[in-house]
Amino acid sequence: MARRALWAFAVGLLALLQGCDPTPSSTPYVARVYDAYLTQAEVTKALDQLAPGLDSTEARTQIIEQWVRGQLLYREALDRGLDRTPSVVDQLETSEHTILRSAALELLSSEAEVEPSRAAVTQYYEEYAEQLRLREPYVRVYYVSSTDETALREAHVTLGRLTDTDSLDLAFPSLVDLPGAQPEVAVSLSRRYVPSSVIFAGAVSERNTLRGLRTEELSPVITTPSHAYFIYLAARKGEGEIPELPLIEAEIKQRISIQARKVRVERELQRLRNEAIAREALEIK
Repeated sequence: MARRALWAFAVGLLALLQGCDPTPSSTPYVARVYDAYLTQAEVTKALDQLAPGLDSTEARTQIIEQWVRGQLLYREALDRGLDRTPSVVDQLETSEHTILRSAALELLSSEAEVEPSRAAVTQYYEEYAEQLRLREPYVRVYYVSSTDETALREAHVTLGRLTDTDSLDLAFPSLVDLPGAQPEVAVSLSRRYVPSSVIFAGAVSERNTLRGLRTEELSPVITTPSHAYFIYLAARKGEGEIPELPLIEAEIKQRISIQARKVRVERELQRLRNEAIAREALEIK
């Protein structure tokens, strides 16, 4: 299995390595086929992408071998004039056109990349509120876990004494700084709404605990073979509700950006069309 993985890895890097420009012989290289060189830097870059668990020595051998094989085949194709055969020329031209079209589209889209203003976000929210209704329930939770059950129980008591959101948000980063916890993930989770279908995906115990909680209810400490945890369900938004702006602000910004890119591309295409017509370079019969 390891050898197959290495082979697949090397083949996957082949396209990248085949595109290398000829390198002067004064530059350190690990392989050469006629005037094409594979440098140590390119091999090192490829090895940096090596999947965990694969043998780097064998991977290096495979990378070099695949590069040599590819260069030999490329040289043979040129020697036989395959780059001039009609079918190959058509494929090369099609590929070139496709790549250039995609590059131009990406360039025109990126030129419209501007952070939507607060006013634009608010206007969008007010105009399209009905289209922004939630398609499933969303929840916001405070989740604390640890491999140290004693420390977790102390955090549980502390959180239970905090009754207002502001105090809880202020104290929460220190509450989740426990052995075996992921403080940054827990804090991030506490500050946003997450679809019920997504939260705690794959964590059966946590999902079952959350399912049994009412809004603003704190679960008891739950122990599992690997860790202990508790959940405070701060808020829940039901399916069909129109959420408050902060809940979907990121989604609205994304929608505005997508629309701006579309408008920019259409405007530029119209400009290019007008220029082509003015130069009598565009005909549609």
